[in-house]
Amino acid sequence: MFLFIFAAVIALIAYAMIRYRELWKKTKFPAAVYWILQLLLMANLLFCMMGHYDQIKYPFPALPMLFTAAASLVVLGYSAFLFLVRDIAILVSKLIKRSNSKFFMALRDWKGTAVIFAATFIISVIGYVNMGIIRVNEYSVNIAKPSVNDKLEIVMLADAHIGTGADRNGLNEIAEKINEIAPDAVFLVGDFFDENTSEENRRYMTEAFSKIEAKYGVYFVYGNHEGYIGEDINGYFEDAGITVLEDEAVTIAEDITVIGRKDLSAGAQDIESLVSEYSVDTEKPIIVLNHQPRGLKEIAESGADLTLCGHTHGEQFPLTKSFVAMANDMVYGTKEYGNMTAVTTSGAGGWGVHFKFPADSELVKITLNFEKNQSAKL
Repeated sequence: MFLFIFAAVIALIAYAMIRYRELWKKTKFPAAVYWILQLLLMANLLFCMMGHYDQIKYPFPALPMLFTAAASLVVLGYSAFLFLVRDIAILVSKLIKRSNSKFFMALRDWKGTAVIFAATFIISVIGYVNMGIIRVNEYSVNIAKPSVNDKLEIVMLADAHIGTGADRNGLNEIAEKINEIAPDAVFLVGDFFDENTSEENRRYMTEAFSKIEAKYGVYFVYGNHEGYIGEDINGYFEDAGITVLEDEAVTIAEDITVIGRKDLSAGAQDIESLVSEYSVDTEKPIIVLNHQPRGLKEIAESGADLTLCGHTHGEQFPLTKSFVAMANDMVYGTKEYGNMTAVTTSGAGGWGVHFKFPADSELVKITLNFEKNQSAKL
């Protein structure tokens, strides 16, 4: 399936390149210059996507290279779809003998190609800027179990993909925003690093996140991309005072159990086994950290009340939500599974290229209201 999708993307990009030759002809420059330019753009895209975006050093301009990579992918990829629609419309116009109308003549003129380029380029700019804006989204979740706590305020964060997603300024901003919220606990739900995050940026995360303050601590579970690194990275989090949970359970705020699961790609232990192994009291509140929003029904059946997930990036690229939904139980927001609420964040960044639209980069603040607090309001 992956090879099929990869081949389809390459075919679409090649198709868009051929169609953009129509616009290039208006410049009067040789065709060879056009194809050399396209090869350079593709080389930059591959350089940034295949593991080197976080290794860019002076004198190469990192930010322009990252923007050019994002713009190349978005412009060529989405232009291909628009060109297909245009070519089908032109074919239909010929069949119904309307190809000489002003509309269809303008559609197949070079000006139509220029409009497609302008529209997709504007989208690439919007997505590039949007990824770097960290928003705070809030939810309130009622948990139908008693606790010594009236409520608990938590922050969840995932998918920073440090380097291509959140940069150093972004990490500082995240830490500052979390401290402004002053949560009781912070949960980091995977993919903070990926296989290409530089050593310098790993250490910078440690420095920035060591400043986070939370009454009951900061907890981290692995995502699939940390699993691709192939080395032990626990030390970076532990040096920041962050507790790493790998199929483990801890108790916070006296009677709230937090279960941190390994990523599914790393062979996460069965949730029922974890509940049994750690003798978790299912009559008290249970929070599960589960990077990928999959197996949520089984987690709910284990007695969990809240599951926090990332992985999907929301809808990082336009019109991809249905494809993401096919591989996950949910894509974004909240969803009820019996008495359990699942929250999936779009994350603080994204993978591959520095682009995110229509989804936002976000922190999620969740206020948990326990049974005692709900009863007091009646």
